[in-house]
Amino acid sequence: MVVPRVVLAADRSSAGKTTIATGIMAALTEQGYSVQGFKAGLDYIDTTYHEYVTGRPSRNLDGYVMDEKDMEECFYNAAIDCDISVIEGVRGLYEGLDIDSDVGSTYQVANTLGCPIILVLDVTSITKTAAAIINGVKNFKNADIQGVILNKVGSEKHERKLIKAINKFTDVEIVGLIHRNSEMEIPYRHLGLIPANEMPQKNIEKHTSGLRETIKKTINLDRLVEIANNPKTNRPQKTNKHQTNRSKIDRSNFGYSMDYSVGSSVVGGFDVRVGVALDEAFTFYYQDNFDILRGLGAELVFFSPIRDGLPDVDGLYFGGGYPEEFGRELMENRGLREDVREASLGGMPIFGECGGFLYLLDELRYGGECFEFVGALSGVGVVGEDRVVGYTEVESTVDNPLFGGSRFRAHEFHHSRVEGLSDPEFCFKVCRGVGIDGGWDGLTRHNTVGSFQHLHFLPYKWLAVDFLSCCSGFKD
Repeated sequence: MVVPRVVLAADRSSAGKTTIATGIMAALTEQGYSVQGFKAGLDYIDTTYHEYVTGRPSRNLDGYVMDEKDMEECFYNAAIDCDISVIEGVRGLYEGLDIDSDVGSTYQVANTLGCPIILVLDVTSITKTAAAIINGVKNFKNADIQGVILNKVGSEKHERKLIKAINKFTDVEIVGLIHRNSEMEIPYRHLGLIPANEMPQKNIEKHTSGLRETIKKTINLDRLVEIANNPKTNRPQKTNKHQTNRSKIDRSNFGYSMDYSVGSSVVGGFDVRVGVALDEAFTFYYQDNFDILRGLGAELVFFSPIRDGLPDVDGLYFGGGYPEEFGRELMENRGLREDVREASLGGMPIFGECGGFLYLLDELRYGGECFEFVGALSGVGVVGEDRVVGYTEVESTVDNPLFGGSRFRAHEFHHSRVEGLSDPEFCFKVCRGVGIDGGWDGLTRHNTVGSFQHLHFLPYKWLAVDFLSCCSGFKD
């Protein structure tokens, strides 16, 4: 049994991978294919576009936090029941942890899963050099590049020269030519693209339909599917460590009332309810985290910190996002803020990642404004210009109330810092990365933990077990 798959890679960032991948997924879905989207690396934002156009939660594949077995588990669990998987790469094909290994690169993902590669190339102002880039990228490590999509082609004359140069100097097939086109643009903000699940319905529909229609006219989708049907490896058996999500996403309320239900088999016995903050302000979550928590027996209760009150739950999970963009709305929901603070004082297990961590602090300052937030943790969040992004490795202290005594790899991705700390109690020692002060991360009080670390539970399922154990203890 073939599990069709293809990687869309590039020679660098901003070549057009996300727009082209989204357009391809949308066009194939319109043709009747069941399409599973993936993102190489740990980016949360690009996956929201995959999810919108396919109706299936997109997954992350990352060779730094995951080993090969984890990556295969993630891929095959999600891909086994679809017609084709499209894996969007990250940065250039070979960029990863460092220059001495392939760890964390798109190339590593493609090799691990035996995926054929289609190279996306921004050809602005180049012709023969495009052929040189294709040859260089392919031959550097004998990458399985079976096609190229030429993006931002200029005039008809430019197109003719590109075709002639690539056909003459390379053995790579051109499967798409996309001329410079305003339909192929998605709006940005400081951490990257604006998440699809934050846009008004009419805006996201306009953007994605424009991508879909452009791709239908410019890319040989039949050839792309043929390439995807010839991977180097196959493993038809579905793993059972956690369940894949076979449900469809209701795009009329995209992002805020998704049905993230999974299969019914349970590998753990935690009879607890976990509140998950999910709205415009909090959108950064890994689908596998939801699946693993559910697989361990937890019922996930999604709620909006902008609009809702505190649900009846045994623990709270605040993911990352953009609380600074919705600071006034979050502040105005005073009842929820006070209830979360009281729940924290009462010992409820509460975990906040990055934006969720900022929400748990006393205040957040951004753009000349100051927003009063929960106050479960002491400190003032400040969103500024300095960008912190990269792989991390942390070791939790033995007295960490949620994740005691474990070491794991994670990711940090923000423009913020914490000020006003007085005798802080940290619970993560930073072995790689920045954290709060360069050496420590994870503020804690009672059973509340907030940090800049984004955790992926698939390689570290004990983190989910530890958290749910705390929720179970609180419930009892």
